[in-house]
Amino acid sequence: MTEALEPEPRGRRIDWTLVLVLVAGAFLLLANLDETYLWTDECEAAWLGRSILDRGVPTAFDGRNYLTQWVVAKREDFNDDLVWVLSPWLQQYVCAASFAVLGVSTLAARLPFALIGIFDLALIYFLARRLTGDRRIARTASLLLLTCIPFLLHARQGRYYTFAMLGTMWAVHAYTGLLDRKRWSTVQLVLAISILFHSNYGLCVPVVGGLVLHALFYAWKRARPWQVVAVPAGIALLTLPWALFANIHRTASRFDVEPYFYNLFHYVFAINRWALPLPFVLLFCVLRPLGWKSAQLSLGNRGVTAAALVGVLGVAFVSTNTGLFTRYVINLVPLFVMLCAVFVVWFADGVRERAGAGPAQLAWAVVPLLMFTTAVSWPVAPALAAAAKASPHRPYQDNPAVRRSLSEFVTPRHEIFDLLHEVTNPYDGPLEGVARFLVANGERDQTVFIDYGDLPLLFYTDLKVRGGLQGIPYHGRPEWIVSRTNRVGIAVNSLRELALEEGYVPIVLDGYPDTRWENRPDPFVHFYRQPPVGDVAKLTDGVYPSIVLFKRPDVALVDRMGARVGAGGKR
Repeated sequence: MTEALEPEPRGRRIDWTLVLVLVAGAFLLLANLDETYLWTDECEAAWLGRSILDRGVPTAFDGRNYLTQWVVAKREDFNDDLVWVLSPWLQQYVCAASFAVLGVSTLAARLPFALIGIFDLALIYFLARRLTGDRRIARTASLLLLTCIPFLLHARQGRYYTFAMLGTMWAVHAYTGLLDRKRWSTVQLVLAISILFHSNYGLCVPVVGGLVLHALFYAWKRARPWQVVAVPAGIALLTLPWALFANIHRTASRFDVEPYFYNLFHYVFAINRWALPLPFVLLFCVLRPLGWKSAQLSLGNRGVTAAALVGVLGVAFVSTNTGLFTRYVINLVPLFVMLCAVFVVWFADGVRERAGAGPAQLAWAVVPLLMFTTAVSWPVAPALAAAAKASPHRPYQDNPAVRRSLSEFVTPRHEIFDLLHEVTNPYDGPLEGVARFLVANGERDQTVFIDYGDLPLLFYTDLKVRGGLQGIPYHGRPEWIVSRTNRVGIAVNSLRELALEEGYVPIVLDGYPDTRWENRPDPFVHFYRQPPVGDVAKLTDGVYPSIVLFKRPDVALVDRMGARVGAGGKR
């Protein structure tokens, strides 16, 4: 049922569907890219990238401030020389290179990653062509990734996500080339795995495991002895030195088997919603015994089975992680999107074979249905959500921000129209307001103490920043105190009470809602529009108070910036 590809005439090799996808993707990924301030995790990469310009390596202390995600005293994210070792350095050096060329800014921190995201849109096209030999599947895959919300949100972030997707897709592409004994495939596979490792070594594990497992069944008779040695040796040469230097067995993420099935069902829920609707899989299981077969959806297709194995093993692996974030499966999303395209073409070909060309053309309407609605994935969503909620979980998994995603998918919808609104309209986050106010009114020798959000203040201001994730107690009287409504800090739990008891003056920043995060890319907590500001301070009701900071009484204001000073700051 696969359309045979005919040799393309000279001068007509451009696929205009791909060109259209790349143009539309450039708009969705680049428009208003610097409108929202970097949030905490982005500021980690950006601040360390800036430190590379000063010291040559990512350093967690600049002489005045520490940068940490795991409490300074634990020394888990930097070594005794204060060199960063919590995460690989690729994203930091990418930021440093961008800053060196464009200057230090929000746009410079995100631009190189967004450009790689555009390249990922092209790569999924060529990956699908490699694995299936079918131009229709390639076109469908690129169109579906173009409107895939997790892909778009993460590709607009100044972090490793687009490089992780690049490394994963390239690894599968190179691996199938190696099976077909294509030239340079060995070198490509080594480079692809190394890029993935230096993006996030945790995501690298299931990809390597999936390809090795696949090779045991499909390639052990075809493998050349020198490749069996060269591939792992090359990967080790490009990854092992940093792994030993960083002592990654100490800094690797914790595993927790208790919430495993909760995490697993949550990830499957997300993949069903945004990448590969499970009704397609169920339909295939029903119709294949009735004769709806496909050369692409068979165990004989080495490329498709490799992509599927890497995807399934990856989800199974990351479900052991204590945390639960879409970014932990973001490198697998393009693989599932490509598999969705394979199912779409299988379905359309099956209809054409049994009902003719007219109904087959109608069957292709499933593509815009997938691009602009979630109608196909919606029927199985309640069952997946119920399975997750019924599974054992930890307090983190019981967080309303996490569990909300399992409850809100009650009708078919799609966030692509919300994203279009976001990239064409302004957005003001809470720490943008605080940073702008402190830049206007603070001085370099002053200190700001905050219970959560220290990293953005480190990047956007020149003050001494304490509190937040640093875990450093402060015993003096800082000039500024910021106590967040929706976050309890590690260092202190009662900053607001401390500020009021010490006679600090509250400053209400109207128009800057005190949301929990600046704007995380996880779809279930992302804001596509400016949240409404009101008197209710709960994360789940969608209404947020204006963020409040406190100044010491003897500190003079240079510019009130429209803030209400001495307004009480009640929550």
